[in-house]
Amino acid sequence: MYPRIALRKGNIIEFLRAISNFIVAFIPESSRFYRKVALLGLKLTEKKRLSKRKLLRFDIPIADHCNLNCKYCCTFSSIAEKTFVDVQTLSLDLHNLSKITNGEIDDIALIGGEPLLHPKLIEIMDIVGKYFTSQEIAIVTNGILLNKQPDEFWNACRRNKIDIKITRYPIKLDFESLKNKAKNEAVSLTYVGGSGDNMPPIKSMWKRPFDLNGTQDLEHSWKYCNEANYCIRLKDGKIYPCGTIQTIIHFNKYFNTNMDVSKNDILELDNVRNLDEILTFLSTPKKFCRYCKRKDITTGLKWGISKKEISEWV
Repeated sequence: MYPRIALRKGNIIEFLRAISNFIVAFIPESSRFYRKVALLGLKLTEKKRLSKRKLLRFDIPIADHCNLNCKYCCTFSSIAEKTFVDVQTLSLDLHNLSKITNGEIDDIALIGGEPLLHPKLIEIMDIVGKYFTSQEIAIVTNGILLNKQPDEFWNACRRNKIDIKITRYPIKLDFESLKNKAKNEAVSLTYVGGSGDNMPPIKSMWKRPFDLNGTQDLEHSWKYCNEANYCIRLKDGKIYPCGTIQTIIHFNKYFNTNMDVSKNDILELDNVRNLDEILTFLSTPKKFCRYCKRKDITTGLKWGISKKEISEWV
């Protein structure tokens, strides 16, 4: 049975992930055929994925670092310094963005790194719920710290209608216990890439290689990017078109590289006059795309611990 997921713009990446999990049941992600199917899927959905959105969706990176140390991490959490979002700055950003959008957006995801590491997470949850009251809000977590959350965390999930989405890593984690805990707390808990209560395959890793010299065709990289026009990030008064542009600072610092983020790769929220400016910005390739060798992605790599070597990313 195929996943029943609406093909509206805001859900197309989730649709691709669900289809991916369905295919993995029969075709290993590590196979060449799977990679070809993945690239074909990006090609076939190019027009819809990359056209101007009707509504904005965005992620809020609560913490860039993580309590896991995953090889090939696409946001460099394994080499990131301890970095928390500033609560006051975030509150101002959400206030401004709620006015620009009239409070009408597709969805918001509180992400990381690992978002449950933030010491003021509950305050952040209430701020998000204050400015955006009718949209889907989710915390995307590896789940390790869920059973350690205080009652106030679960109360904040309920009062702000925040769902919990767990990425299923091959780690020692009692998923059944977490599901029961969330059920008892009347909080929605699902799995990233799953459908309803069904558990998706254990997460494998994808290597998304970089061209440190920036010689790639940026239009080509843009068209084959599964993050394009979807993995939008809001942090420190700026809108980032993808997680890589927001977190590349960690890669550059750790490996002493210079993949340059230009002023045209980021949208300053203070300079935005209306929603159409944001949506237009997000629906066009960025100069930074010249560093991404998206068509050379290696899929289905076994999850493992990072050795913090540059070869994991180039």
